[in-house]
Amino acid sequence: MKNRVLRTLYTKFATEMTDEELLLGTSYGEYVSSVADGILSQYGENTKVCVIADKKENSCSAYTDGKEITVNAWCDAYKALTGNLKERHWCVLGRIVHECGHILWSNFPLMKKTQEELENKGKLYPAPNVDAT
Repeated sequence: MKNRVLRTLYTKFATEMTDEELLLGTSYGEYVSSVADGILSQYGENTKVCVIADKKENSCSAYTDGKEITVNAWCDAYKALTGNLKERHWCVLGRIVHECGHILWSNFPLMKKTQEELENKGKLYPAPNVDAT
């Protein structure tokens, strides 16, 4: 159903809307969230998807904290896709599927603890016990 609605909206507004207006719109956000939910709900997980337009150099392409997926549809990796909405859409979906994999198989509590150790102590492991003899 949502696929059909998105296709209809795209056909109707493709000549009137920019890629940014379409990909950052509410309908597209609901559509990509439903894609992620379709993957994650099979495993008892759910998430919210947020598509952003961060055009700064070296901006992150996508990330998740385990609760929300953020995809930057205008990261450096997609610069060549200007004016190619179809390819940009497939790249966004690919990033969402990738981040769903992190939600399903990454250990977020361990990653948080590791990050805290690095920030607080500057290392992950104690210094090795080296015998001077």
